[in-house]
Amino acid sequence: MKAPPTQKAPPTQRTTRGKSSLEQSGAAAEEGVALTQPRPRRGRSKKGSACDEEVEALRTNRDEEDLKGDQSLEIIELSDSDTDDCEILRRDLGAEMGCGHVTDIRKAVGHTALTHTQSEGDLSLDSALSILQSSWHLLQHFPPPSLFSRLSSLIAQANGQRDPITTAMMHSNALGITTRHHMTRSLASRMRKTKKCLPDVADALGALSLGDTQETQTSRQKETQKETQTSRQKETQTLAKMQQIFSFSSAEPHSFPQTHTKQFTQQLKELPTGVTVCMLSVVEACPGMIDTLLLTRLERDSTPITIRIPTVHRQHSLSACVAELEAVLEQQKQLNGVSEKSQWWDGRRSLDSRMQRLMEHMQKCLGVWLCLLLPLTSDPELSEQLALLTPLLTPSTITTHMLQAVLSAAPLLSSWDMQCLTEGAGLDQGACLHLQKAVAKLQNRAEPEGHTVLILDKYLQKLPWESMSCLRARSVTRMPSLQAVLGHSYLQKMDAECVLAQGVDPQQVFYLLNPDGNLPDTEQRFKDWFTSEEAWQGVCGSAPDPGKLQEAMSTKDLYIYVGHGAGARYLDSGRLLKGEVRAAALLFGCSSAALSVNGLQEGTGIVLNYISAGCPLVLGNLWDVTDRDIDRLTVALLRSWLSGGRGSSLLTHLPAARTEARLTHIIGAAPVAYGLPVYLR
Repeated sequence: MKAPPTQKAPPTQRTTRGKSSLEQSGAAAEEGVALTQPRPRRGRSKKGSACDEEVEALRTNRDEEDLKGDQSLEIIELSDSDTDDCEILRRDLGAEMGCGHVTDIRKAVGHTALTHTQSEGDLSLDSALSILQSSWHLLQHFPPPSLFSRLSSLIAQANGQRDPITTAMMHSNALGITTRHHMTRSLASRMRKTKKCLPDVADALGALSLGDTQETQTSRQKETQKETQTSRQKETQTLAKMQQIFSFSSAEPHSFPQTHTKQFTQQLKELPTGVTVCMLSVVEACPGMIDTLLLTRLERDSTPITIRIPTVHRQHSLSACVAELEAVLEQQKQLNGVSEKSQWWDGRRSLDSRMQRLMEHMQKCLGVWLCLLLPLTSDPELSEQLALLTPLLTPSTITTHMLQAVLSAAPLLSSWDMQCLTEGAGLDQGACLHLQKAVAKLQNRAEPEGHTVLILDKYLQKLPWESMSCLRARSVTRMPSLQAVLGHSYLQKMDAECVLAQGVDPQQVFYLLNPDGNLPDTEQRFKDWFTSEEAWQGVCGSAPDPGKLQEAMSTKDLYIYVGHGAGARYLDSGRLLKGEVRAAALLFGCSSAALSVNGLQEGTGIVLNYISAGCPLVLGNLWDVTDRDIDRLTVALLRSWLSGGRGSSLLTHLPAARTEARLTHIIGAAPVAYGLPVYLR
């Protein structure tokens, strides 16, 4: 692996990035959970003054092509003027509109009222739960995303802690409904094609030779047919299993919840070892009211934990975090027209500081329950302390499994966290003292290792959860649904030759660099490096042949895209879903991992099509990024990972690469990954 060529250092600049003070938290009684003090982040000191900085104003450039863009992402026009010393937002102007997505089911609207006649008195919780479950059963065979999601969430909340399996099962049914529809349709189509295919006569004839005897020809023909039949039988079995994973339940109502929970419990046993799945969604009592968080933690051989976290009475609510992110991204767009150098840089640094505070507030929303995002430790001391504390929990509202997760995350928790936990759980003074002692004994040990998969709803997917201080140094990816995790895990077990199973060969790389031809500085930074890798294949400065690009995705181990957006104009959803995607994909363009949310429907985006096509891992940006800063991150990530040697994980090198960006929060926090971890072969 060759190192990239030495780049010309940018002019020395000063950045006045001081630490922003956090506002004091409210009373524990009002919040119910603690606010966690974030750990300090690494930063780089900058020298020089703002007056010495070169002008890097963002300028517009009108794209000549008349291509449709994603409605959820406003098109940013780039100028044809000189782009030297300017950072430009790398936006895909040719992303397809809605290609490959399941047609929205508009007849079932989330506001539809369920009729119920109550003769006297108020509607009880059990009666309401019965109505919700009856409605859920009517829709379970082919559920409309918006209505079914809300029903599932309400049933999960109504069950609460009295039935943790059913609660977690219903929460999982509330997420990723659209992608499950997409997958079941795609799998059914592939299954039909596979069953129709018979050993081709041409294949059989191709195996024959004029010099062979009749006996030899017959033997070879039978051998070829047998191999073809075996291969297709294996493919059919794989498709059938995938259909089973992604399909919706159609069990009879009288068997609820026994049949459903039995299936769900079996799914939990099939989760990958060392993987913690965390499902996060908002509780919408009314449309637009997103101040209550529903958090479920799933692990193999562990009882699910579901927590309802209200944030409306806190100083920084969940809805305030979402609004702040939208305000920051809108302000970034407005800075595009600023040409005065000091004003531009001051604005960018201000946005970077706001993004840092936003992530601190996001972690405060979780409070002590940030522990649920982390894997459990195997430290024997934890088991000893848990055994001492368990008898003290009988009258409280905290379960043994919750306490286990809290103690496992002890190094991240403060005394304020413990105080809020004990008050909220109703522990007596003796139990509080024992809990404080247990946490103190576990404070200095190493944090647990493992991987976290986040499954986020349409409101929360836009937030940079991976860059909170509790997760920033950890291995974290996203998935659209629990079924997507199970599907990738199954493919990893069944296909010993796939990238998830055998790793990424750093020589089997295909790259697409600046295909639009309007990022000359970016092309200059990477061209010599990429072209000097003799084993690599790719295209620089021009559009690729779509067929060859599609072939590369099914044969190579790694696909590196450096250009505008996700490169959807060169590899759209239709081509992605026609065949299996073998290569892990790194998409270093603007908003390449952003999802579009239209009305009441779930988020959609090409990054989900990569996952549906079997891509083991796809890395992209949640929002628009400037080319120089994202190039710094790209160089740091590729150089460190690809030279890391056998077993090196891409995700373990990502935290350090984030700090290489000049603006470590608004640029460094943009990249997120979907899929499961990939390693070097």
